[in-house]
Amino acid sequence: MATTKNANGSYDPTDERVTEYSNLSLQQVDEAHRVDGVAGPALHVENELDAFGREQEPLWKAEGILQSRPALIAHSGLKEHADTSEHLSRRHRRLVKRAQRRLERTIAALSPFVRRKQGQKAWFMVRTGLLLLGDVAGQAGAQIYYGEIPELALVQALAAGVAVVTAGLVGGEIKDLRMASKRKIERTNLTKQQEPFAHLFDGNDDGKHIVKTLVYTAATVGLLISTGIFALRSTIDGPLSGLVYGALAAGIAAASFISSYIVTDEIADAIDTAEKDYERALKRQTNLAASAPLKTALEKIAEVESIRREYEVRGQAALLTYEGLKHRVLRRNPGVAGHGPATEPEPVVGRRAREDGAGA
Repeated sequence: MATTKNANGSYDPTDERVTEYSNLSLQQVDEAHRVDGVAGPALHVENELDAFGREQEPLWKAEGILQSRPALIAHSGLKEHADTSEHLSRRHRRLVKRAQRRLERTIAALSPFVRRKQGQKAWFMVRTGLLLLGDVAGQAGAQIYYGEIPELALVQALAAGVAVVTAGLVGGEIKDLRMASKRKIERTNLTKQQEPFAHLFDGNDDGKHIVKTLVYTAATVGLLISTGIFALRSTIDGPLSGLVYGALAAGIAAASFISSYIVTDEIADAIDTAEKDYERALKRQTNLAASAPLKTALEKIAEVESIRREYEVRGQAALLTYEGLKHRVLRRNPGVAGHGPATEPEPVVGRRAREDGAGA
């Protein structure tokens, strides 16, 4: 790329000006010579080249504005959306910090009381699914064999299976009551970190009567479904078959009860909830920060700044080009400009300096 630009703003690909001044010869005449040599006022050619040099900076700045205009227009179009995304992202950071602090406090206060082992919750989901599948298979086959439409039989069996498994989940409520009693701590003995979770350490539960009602209801659900399966199978295959499948249904309800009792841990659930809240807040923050309009707007403004800075530097380089060219002209014409700056003005031939410094 050419170093300099013409006054009309176009590039000077051949550097004609540089070539012209590189070959310039200054004619020395008696009528017009530099009295004080190189220590005196600047020659016309120096002033001319200085002016050309100063011309380069605004020309290159203008070129930078021209080249960055498409990016600047694109940024302006995205500015409103980008500002909104940035504002939301900045405000949402507080929610992320709050969720993080809550998670840290929850872990610090409750982690010593966690009883659920790592991976138990996943195994609980697997066990529940298998229990449900087994109960549905046993019931659906009997209903279809009895003459029910297969689709309806499957739906009814699924509903009954879910009811049996759900009835077994009451075991979790009983586990909560037992664990609350075991970790009871007097309020005066709570640590500062545990004080916000005092309700988990008081050992009291005013809902015990509700839990008892749930237990009775769950037992009734299991009994009714087991009886229904017993009756259905007895009608098809005889009493022995009915007893077998009825007992299996009751066993599935009992197994669901035990499974929910094992996996239930109110303390672990509190920590899991705080962790999930933090993860959700972090994910939303990541999505806000990665907003496409915001990302594009930032890229465009960076492009604008980079282009303009580049052309400003090019303008400075062009200014240096003309400064160097000025010295080249002076060097090629020592008869007029001398061979370098003088430390003090040179006397004119035929004159002598006065003692007070004035010419003779």
